[in-house]
Amino acid sequence: MPALFYLIGVPVPVAVRTDLFEIVFSGGIGSFLYAQSGAVDLSIVVPLLAGSALGARLGAAATSLVEEEDIKVYFGVMLLLGAVAVAIREIDNAIEMLVLDTVSLAIILGAALLVSGAVSYSAVRELRDEARPTTNAAAD
Repeated sequence: MPALFYLIGVPVPVAVRTDLFEIVFSGGIGSFLYAQSGAVDLSIVVPLLAGSALGARLGAAATSLVEEEDIKVYFGVMLLLGAVAVAIREIDNAIEMLVLDTVSLAIILGAALLVSGAVSYSAVRELRDEARPTTNAAAD
């Protein structure tokens, strides 16, 4: 998805929809193959599926309200923090300092909360701006 809008210049909503469309197939095939091996625990899958479906719907609605440039910034921040988390985990693997694994997890969870919070805040702000009655200065 980043390549679609950073390199090719596809509008963010189209890039998101294209990415989600692709995930349906790659995730579906991967899930099917994984299920064939008998390694699927439905008590875990069902809540995750419900949460993912709800999150995808809310995320799609929120990103349709937020300006495209803001989405690009939020996504860039998420990629940067994700890269930092992976680098810290790799350092942990090299020097076996277990606290770094926890730091890596905290960074990735914090990044997800930060970006989802920023998108939610921007979406709510946009909804409030749309709901605000416009005053006509000429009528006064």
